Amino acid sequence: MSQQPQQGEPISGDLFTERDFWPQFIEDIKNVKSRLVILSPFLSIRRSGMLMEYFQAMIQRGVELCVYTRPKSQQTSEMASQAEIVIEQLKGIGAAVIERRSMHQKVALLDGSVAWEGSLNILSHRDTGEQMRRFEGQSSIHEIARCLDLDGAEVTSNIPNLQCPICGSPLVMRRGKYGKFFSYSKYPDCKGRLNLGRGKGVTVDQLCSECGRPMVMRQGKKGPFLGCSGYPACTSTVNL
Repeated sequence: MSQQPQQGEPISGDLFTERDFWPQFIEDIKNVKSRLVILSPFLSIRRSGMLMEYFQAMIQRGVELCVYTRPKSQQTSEMASQAEIVIEQLKGIGAAVIERRSMHQKVALLDGSVAWEGSLNILSHRDTGEQMRRFEGQSSIHEIARCLDLDGAEVTSNIPNLQCPICGSPLVMRRGKYGKFFSYSKYPDCKGRLNLGRGKGVTVDQLCSECGRPMVMRQGKKGPFLGCSGYPACTSTVNL
């Protein structure tokens, strides 16, 4: 049982079991305003399906969702099959999915205010006894992110229909110390790179909302953006 203060609200560092974790976690993700990062080594259809509706609602209101998980090659055949399905479902609703080899951490970071850390796989837990500790405050979140190497290059989104020519992983945009930049999701295990020099562009799987032509990803003075392939006849753009 978690030790609750008199007001009934969890304090920083409160310990939860698998029984009382879920109600508090659901309440937390309902209140996410900008970004949710989940580290779950394994993905199951059942557990992920229970959360998918919440994830979809979050993304629709502008929240960035990023999920770190193990590559399918490091999972058993049954879990690998389920992971493949869940990854496609997550990408389908607009989440960024990053495969990280040999990861075992079970963590959730909610905005810059709440962090969960412990033994429970958030996207695959079934009925095992587990525990999770809930932390509040920016210092706790930054410390956890630093230890997990999440603060230097945080993923913000997948780029539609752009895959690494070496490993096939999706291109993602990351937020680093010097602004936004591109890399493939399996970096640093894969060294594939995308060169977006001035004057170059890459067609993506997204149509212009104004004229219906394909959009092209380009590098501008203020960073990457999507521009209509019909430019200069159509000047529609989308910030990334």
